This record gives sequence, structure tokens and C-alpha cells, in this order.
Amino acid sequence: MNAAMEASTGDKPPFPAVDKCDASRLSPQCTVVSDLDGTLLRSRSAFPYYALVAFDTGGVPRLAFLLLLLSPLAAALHHLVSEAAGVRVLVFAATAGTLVSAVESAARAVLPRFYAADVHPAAWRVFASCAGARRLVLTATPRVMAEPFLRGYLGAGHRARDVARARHGPGRRAPRRARRRREGRRA
Repeated sequence: MNAAMEASTGDKPPFPAVDKCDASRLSPQCTVVSDLDGTLLRSRSAFPYYALVAFDTGGVPRLAFLLLLLSPLAAALHHLVSEAAGVRVLVFAATAGTLVSAVESAARAVLPRFYAADVHPAAWRVFASCAGARRLVLTATPRVMAEPFLRGYLGAGHRARDVARARHGPGRRAPRRARRRREGRRA
């Protein structure tokens, strides 16, 4: 991944690739920060995980009509506009009209097994070498979907670049009306 970045931009990446990192030299008190998609997980695309949630919460109709029809739009927005715009479309397609409790249930019951099967071994070696330290994971995946796996299986804290932060900027809270809507009964 870093070789591709160096070739395309001409810049040397600030950090070595995860498979070049010597985990034995890391201190147990170090802080590890990792991206979920493409670094900690082998797959760079979160689409399969949104498809699992869509199927678990809404069955075949949600998977077929909403997610599969809107995924080309999400991919185009991801490449042409921003990652956050593409993620918003996928989140909408997978969870629109679904109760938050149903999404939480799917995230606890279904996603951890599939996330665990996709963990990159070299990234896990580095991540696990800092057992007594802070482990943070940055992800565009909504907290409700990623947190059960990150906390339960990896022992990681979760710092999400979620929709509210992308929309209102880092470090700022959403307006009160938006927070009330988000804390409501529907996702």
C-alpha cells in the first residue's frame, strides 16, 4: 500500500506499512491507532458488512432493493466526492427505517464473526503487541456497527469518523435537534 502511495504521489509515506513494522520493538505502554477498513481488516470495502446488517435487519427486500441499487451511487460518491458521502448512502440503505435496537442486535450477533475472519494477521500482530496500552481504531463505519467487535474482541477504544462528526466538523457537537433525532427510536 505504501509503495503504491509513493509511486502515485512521489512522497514517502510518514509510516512504514504494517507488515514492515517490528512488533517486538514496541513498548507495552505504546498507543496504537489503526484504521479499520484496509488496515486492521484485509478488505478495504465495508460493503459486505453493510450487506450483512441490511439482510439481518430487513431480509432480502432491503438487501436487494435498497443496498444493491444504491451501492453504485455510494461507490461513485466515495470516489468523486468523499468517503463520508459514500458511507452515508450505505448507512442509509442498510438501516433506513430500522430500529436502533435491531441494528445493535445485528452488530453484536452477526458482524464480529465476519470482522474476525477478515483481520489482517500483520496488523493484528502489531495491534496485540501493545497489550497494556491504548488501542484506538478510526473508522467510517457507524459506532453502533463497529463497537461490539472493537471493544469485545480487540479490546480497542473506538474513535469514529461518523456521520455527525463529518457533517458538523471534528470536536463540535451536532445541534440539539439533530442529537434528539439521533437518540430517538429509529436509526
